[in-house]
Amino acid sequence: MVEKTANDEELPLVYRLILKIPKISLDDVSMKISGLFWILILPIFMISEFLVNLLLLTCMSFPFNYASIIVFNSAIALLIIRVLVERTLNAEKALLSEGHFKWNVEEIFDSYLESLKRNEKEKSESESQ
Repeated sequence: MVEKTANDEELPLVYRLILKIPKISLDDVSMKISGLFWILILPIFMISEFLVNLLLLTCMSFPFNYASIIVFNSAIALLIIRVLVERTLNAEKALLSEGHFKWNVEEIFDSYLESLKRNEKEKSESESQ
């Protein structure tokens, strides 16, 4: 789940509501099992969802079949939207936070210019010899 920060109050209301939806967490699972989830379990789930929708359309009477399909697919869509919003916020937080990487652009640019000058001096010295 997304960690609470001071910026959570600055999020739009829609994002805050979406992030309150519980999600299935694969964070505790190793990367191999997580890959297995995305390769095998999710496609099987999507195929079974299609078959359940087809069954609901054909076996149930008119108003109940459409209502059940709308509820079922809306719940899945909400879970997917919740995961996408969380990933977007995590990526944004990783890019904008001052974590392990320091954005000392002036120092880096100065060191780059110094290294260019050294390379030019070495090049001119090697050509003069």
